[in-house]
Amino acid sequence: MQIDLSELFGGTTDLDVDIVRTLLKALKSEHSNEFDFISFKQSVQNLKAMNMDEETSFKSAFATASTMGLTKEKLLHSAKKYKNALESERSSFANALRNQMEIKVNGKKEEAELLKKRIESYKQKIEDMKREMAVYQEKIDTVDETMAAAKQKISETKDRFEKAYNSINSRINDDLTQIEKYL
Repeated sequence: MQIDLSELFGGTTDLDVDIVRTLLKALKSEHSNEFDFISFKQSVQNLKAMNMDEETSFKSAFATASTMGLTKEKLLHSAKKYKNALESERSSFANALRNQMEIKVNGKKEEAELLKKRIESYKQKIEDMKREMAVYQEKIDTVDETMAAAKQKISETKDRFEKAYNSINSRINDDLTQIEKYL
């Protein structure tokens, strides 16, 4: 059975589409043909769509799944597997952010320091060097703006990722609470 994870983890319309797609791809990579947490979640959602109350939806989906060998322990283990996949994606994202920060912010800071030293040495040279010093000074002036823009963009991307991550993670946590409550 084909499962649409974007539908299953709905309510992500105000989240960054690319980040949500990446997180859902991480979840999809953990999905197998066995009846697991995702299959269970879809069954519960389908039962709710038939105007079944939440508790009955959870119990009915579990009753059906248990005929296929699913136990509460297997269901919880499967949900944790998906949470681990999300956490792994979060870790990869954090590493990518650090790399971007190093390249786009710290690298520019080092460049600015080098240019400042060059300017100081040129001040001691003859008058012909003033034109070249002005060019370097211009670069230094724009480095701060470039750093601020890069830092802002990275921060916004991080915020969008955290918002998407927290939304999906919260849904899984809610499901885990419901599983614990009803099963």
